[in-house]
Amino acid sequence: MDSLPWRFFRKIAMMQIVVTSVVIISTAWMARYYLKTYITTQADVQLRESLNLIRASIKTQKISPLEWCNNSFKLHWNTRYTIINTQGTALCDNYQKPELLDNQLKFKEVGEALRMGFGRHVRFDATSGTNLIYGAISLETTVNGLKERYIIRQTVPLNNLDKAMSELDRSILI
Repeated sequence: MDSLPWRFFRKIAMMQIVVTSVVIISTAWMARYYLKTYITTQADVQLRESLNLIRASIKTQKISPLEWCNNSFKLHWNTRYTIINTQGTALCDNYQKPELLDNQLKFKEVGEALRMGFGRHVRFDATSGTNLIYGAISLETTVNGLKERYIIRQTVPLNNLDKAMSELDRSILI
């Protein structure tokens, strides 16, 4: 069994195993990357569409964004909404008392919404222990004859995506 052809065959077989393993693992990691990118892009699209629908609803109903936000408390949504004025003060939040929130202008999505009409950002939230996607949209409305500008921010947890990616990582390693 230690003859030259068998040693040569074993080396070739080992090289094939190593190369095949590397190809399988790299293909799995690439698939993971593209899957996560695709799902995150879909979340971005849905976030933008949701905010556009909310803006259109507020304008169509001719209600103030604060009235809309206060009514959203009754719905017990999993999604967080915050109404912010142009100075960065949170005026309404369906998860937390707005007076407890810091100035919101420091957040990327709020600044982008003020400058370009829409902003988004993904960041880790230590309180919930998950990544959150934040979307913000600018809204100009007339309230009591005064033209006002607000930012509506929507926060969506990406915990289901994080769980799916963890499961995928485990299956790749097995």
